[in-house]
Amino acid sequence: MQPQTDTSVQIPLIIDLEEAAATMNEVFMSMKHSVLLKPNPAWKDRFVRLDRLENMILENKERIETAIYTDFGCRDAFVTDMLDIFPTLSQIRYLKKNAEKWMKPRSFVPDPYLLPGSEEVIFHPKGVVGIIAPWNYPLFLSIGSVAQAFAAGNLCMLKLSETTPVFSSLIEELVQKYFMPNELYVVLGESDISSRFAELPFDHLLFIGSTQVGRKVAQAAAKNLTPVTLELGGKSPAVIAPNYPLDAAVERIMVGKLLNSGQTCIAPDYVLIERRRVRNFVDICRKEARKLYPAGLADPSYTSIVSQSRFESLLNQLQEASQTSKVESLFLGDQFDLKTRKLGPQIVLNPPPDIEVMSEEIFGPILPVIAYPDDDIGEAVDFINSRPHPLAMYWFDNNKKRVKNIVSTVPCGGITVNDTILHAVSHNLPFGGVGQSGMGRYMGKAGFESFSNLKSVFYQSKLNFVDTFNPPYSEKAHTIVKSMIQGKSMLSILLKKDKEQDE
Repeated sequence: MQPQTDTSVQIPLIIDLEEAAATMNEVFMSMKHSVLLKPNPAWKDRFVRLDRLENMILENKERIETAIYTDFGCRDAFVTDMLDIFPTLSQIRYLKKNAEKWMKPRSFVPDPYLLPGSEEVIFHPKGVVGIIAPWNYPLFLSIGSVAQAFAAGNLCMLKLSETTPVFSSLIEELVQKYFMPNELYVVLGESDISSRFAELPFDHLLFIGSTQVGRKVAQAAAKNLTPVTLELGGKSPAVIAPNYPLDAAVERIMVGKLLNSGQTCIAPDYVLIERRRVRNFVDICRKEARKLYPAGLADPSYTSIVSQSRFESLLNQLQEASQTSKVESLFLGDQFDLKTRKLGPQIVLNPPPDIEVMSEEIFGPILPVIAYPDDDIGEAVDFINSRPHPLAMYWFDNNKKRVKNIVSTVPCGGITVNDTILHAVSHNLPFGGVGQSGMGRYMGKAGFESFSNLKSVFYQSKLNFVDTFNPPYSEKAHTIVKSMIQGKSMLSILLKKDKEQDE
């Protein structure tokens, strides 16, 4: 069932830059003051904030569905439930269940030369966390990230995307209802206010978006030495090994690629397959796409491209690709609709590496297919390794030895074997990129730790031996250090010395 709303026009956010920047700075200073008053909130305080986040979503579920539908032009309510609302609630509930035990100090047995002292790591909130969220999964990647920062005991400022203005305005309204401004504050506006936001001296800054913008965010944060987590993008390959069943691989690749019409940072961005199997692969992709979306562009489960500029960019990519490569359409009938901004899935066969579909993240339902020599999967691996490290990789293979080798040697943010997307779904697995696809990790426990200061604490015992090493350095100190360099235990050396003195 679809919300009843006019989807043909997107409503822009109109924000006065200087007024917004002044308010943003004022709220930031208020949050810093709140951190000074309560630097390490008790679990009950953190739990209450997580509970309010959960209630905010549950009590406004239909409004959130309608807002996202309006911004995209067409995005089935069930798709929003499955890809935004459920993952956000699941993240919040996982944190409510587990974060209290993560808060507890982690004790360690000291190195022998520090005995009989004791030591631990305390997970201390960083303070005020800034989050710059994207538009493609607007609830999950914004409120889901806030939940991780809250679980770690922080206060949050959240910059929402101008590309989804109806949703962003709704979340601003709801946050004002459910939270005090010095707990969680929403910032709206275009790229100019985003630049001001990134320049604030946050205690940690999370950015989710493109590599190009991520570089600018990192530069702005560097002025304040603000630690950053950058979850960027890149071109995530799917590799089909020789003899892997094509039907099984195509089904999972098509589902992962066409989810949200390819507007997913870890969607399969291109496929590597043996040359002799390319034709069969395309035919099965066409069959699978029509099975998944029987009505083609008219299928209500098939999502629109989020904006006119993104839609035109994808059409331009296809136009460029058609000059050098064969483009295969997968749906029957019309392949695009200007009014609804729907674009049918397209396969581009063996495009050259310098055109846009191979040099930039696609973020749409276009799938380049690159043939590697028959029975030579090493060529596929070399191709991946010759390019910037991807955010994700999908490896379809029943050869366990080869899978183990690939998992342990190919640099990327994360891997799903014999499927797509799923490594990013598990609460247990840290999520993030490497190299140009990002730095740092978040989600679940990784998010809790990223938003925490791991404070090292050593407790000295009344009985200790540190004065042995006070200057002027005695013969005993020289003997002990020399013996420890040779790998002997300091405690055994001291006991031996004491025994010798007693004798």
